Amino acid sequence: PRSFAFDGVLNDEASQEETFDLVGRDVGASCLAGYNGSIYVYGQTGTGKTYTMSGPIASVHQMQFDEKRGLISRLLEHVFGEIARRQLEADGCQYTCRCSFLEIYKEQIL
Repeated sequence: PRSFAFDGVLNDEASQEETFDLVGRDVGASCLAGYNGSIYVYGQTGTGKTYTMSGPIASVHQMQFDEKRGLISRLLEHVFGEIARRQLEADGCQYTCRCSFLEIYKEQIL
């Protein structure tokens, strides 16, 4: 039998902030340490995967300030905020960021 590891479990009442704290914050820290970071969500249709990743995106303002914004917005804010903070401290590092987003729906890449 195969065994699998997971980082944690949240219930359906968990906030987007709690989700980011459990999953996104460590991925962001790894990226800032020079490693590739990935977040995968998997499950049945209608269970909230897209909402968890994106949140309610109706405007750029909402992506930045809405308490329900998803992991993508929070992770980008975290990583770029930390880069800006480090550059103010003149850490002497150069940063290169690449971000990809892939969604598979009904066996089709969107």
